[in-house]
Amino acid sequence: MAGRPVAARGGSGMLYGLIAFVIVAVASLGGFVWQLTGNKALQSANDRAQSDLRRHGTPPSYYKDEAGARSNTVFGVMNEDIEALAFLTCGKADAVRPAIVEGARKLLVQVAATSPTVNDDDSLMSASTKLLGNVRKLQAENAQVTTDLEEARQAKLTAENDLKTVRDEFEAQVAELREELDQVARQNAEQLAAKDEQLARQQAEAEAIGEELSRAKVTQQSKDTDYGIEIYRLKEDLKSLQDQIAVLKPGGFDPYDILTKADGRVLRSIPGSDVIYINLGEKDRIKPGLTFEVFSPAGGEQRADFRGKASVEVTAIMETTAECLVTRMTRGRPIVEGDIVVNIVYERNRLPRFVVRGEFDLNYDEQIDRNGVERVTAIIQAWGGQVVDEIDETTDFLVVGMGPLVPVLSTEQPVSDVIRDLADSRLDRLVEYERDIEQARTLYIPIITQSQFLFLTGYSGQGPILAQ
Repeated sequence: MAGRPVAARGGSGMLYGLIAFVIVAVASLGGFVWQLTGNKALQSANDRAQSDLRRHGTPPSYYKDEAGARSNTVFGVMNEDIEALAFLTCGKADAVRPAIVEGARKLLVQVAATSPTVNDDDSLMSASTKLLGNVRKLQAENAQVTTDLEEARQAKLTAENDLKTVRDEFEAQVAELREELDQVARQNAEQLAAKDEQLARQQAEAEAIGEELSRAKVTQQSKDTDYGIEIYRLKEDLKSLQDQIAVLKPGGFDPYDILTKADGRVLRSIPGSDVIYINLGEKDRIKPGLTFEVFSPAGGEQRADFRGKASVEVTAIMETTAECLVTRMTRGRPIVEGDIVVNIVYERNRLPRFVVRGEFDLNYDEQIDRNGVERVTAIIQAWGGQVVDEIDETTDFLVVGMGPLVPVLSTEQPVSDVIRDLADSRLDRLVEYERDIEQARTLYIPIITQSQFLFLTGYSGQGPILAQ
């Protein structure tokens, strides 16, 4: 009886162990099944995630980092950035890409139509950069214009002040001139009264002088007769002396030969070029601007005009040679080596002496030049000649213009003393003009007209000295 309970207790332990094993096995089987089911769900979720990743692509690392920094998703960060760009571009956070692109392109086309620096294919950033540059340029130009406007305003104020000063001075001068005019008018009236009184006395004296002149006229006529006889005798003596000179010079005297004597020669002439070289240089006292007429040694030029076949002007000077520019050329008559160059004012070793008489029209406008004699004198002195007052045996040339015009006074109408004095003065100048020409012919001095003088100094009538 005593052993049965022990045996019973041992069988119960095994039973309990078996039951526990079964329970553990069932639990393990259930856990395995649960784990297997969870793995299947995770695999499905992983497959879906891989599919979404392939469809949406891999976002840049920037968005991954920003998602972590903002405690947001990648798509959330991207959406926020897109909304910010949409607002920055067109002012609407909910604007989508097509509307943004269309609006941007339309705006670029409008801007390109008004701004030459912006193209319709530029980006908004490049267009904005160009427009900013244009704005800065316009601001700088506006500042410059503002500065110029202020300077102009100041200049205007200065000019107005100067004008006021000048106007005040002018008005003061006008007032002074009016006062002087009134004073002159009073003095003129007083002088006229004195002149009338003087005229009356002179008329009385003139009547007395007229009687005296009548007596002197008879005496003078007798003297004139004696003088006429003496002049005729002297002319006959002069003619005899001239005949003797002609005998002593069988070839005769030709002033034209003097006028075309060579001052130098052409050393080199390049066909087709406007430059020649002559055998005159610094040692011969020439200078830039000196002009020469070119003649052929064999002749062929018109002696009456002393016009060479070409005109040249010195442009560069060496020691013994000079470079010249051809300023005029006769068609069919080229300059060749050996041609002579002539300027009657220039001589190497002496200063030729000139006498200038008459009135000149140097620009050929049919008007007498008031300073014609001075301008001819300037040409002579510029090229080394000297001008003297009187003709004598040392004179080389007489340059003559037109004879002074003497006004014809009416015998029927009274003429003022001023006009009469002017007529007498011009008559005296005409007599002197004709006397000097006759004296030059007597002394065999070449007589040069205006055109001949201009030709033989290298001018055609419009030279640089004549234009001054």
